[in-house]
Amino acid sequence: MGLAAKKIEPAGVSFDDMLAQAAKPKVAKAKAKSKMPELDPPEDIREQVDKYIEAKEAETKAKTAKDYASEQIIGFVKPHQDKDGYSGMFRHSYAIPGNKGSVKFVSSNRFSVSAEDEDMLVEILGDAFHELIEKKFDVMLKPEVFQDADLKAELEDSLGDRFGAFFDVVSTLKVRDEFDKKIYQHVTDEKTMEVLRTFARPYKPSLR
Repeated sequence: MGLAAKKIEPAGVSFDDMLAQAAKPKVAKAKAKSKMPELDPPEDIREQVDKYIEAKEAETKAKTAKDYASEQIIGFVKPHQDKDGYSGMFRHSYAIPGNKGSVKFVSSNRFSVSAEDEDMLVEILGDAFHELIEKKFDVMLKPEVFQDADLKAELEDSLGDRFGAFFDVVSTLKVRDEFDKKIYQHVTDEKTMEVLRTFARPYKPSLR
């Protein structure tokens, strides 16, 4: 097997060369530090600077008010979404009218899940775990293989059941399609649902 691998290797390209090509280090750019010069603008530009600062301060205040209002609206909608989910009428979006207009609440099937919480997710979801959660693996060459000539030679020749000597395997979890809808069929207790959301954390809905 090792000889066959060497036959397809391009002439003049060693195994070390292939490893080096696969690992492209990031080149840090040196940041030049210099004192910021201060200009002496005419009066009309000074007035525009003042207007810009005022607008920026107003923008900050408006964002604070918008964020607070957003939290209140989302907090109002979520129980309605849960109620619809438990009744088999799950919806991703709702219209919420105000006195001067309306906004749209829009959620998506996006959740943050960690492989470290797999045991807890299995405990909560039971047999539905594999139906609702996809488990993926990312394989990375161990750093010590780059420094150990014997390991590199063995890798080039054959892996076999020695796979674990060369590669680190990272497990990741991802929710499957319609997780946000199907979850109501499997987690029927509201308190358990709240616990689940600490391990499968939903992305914040948007208001439009």
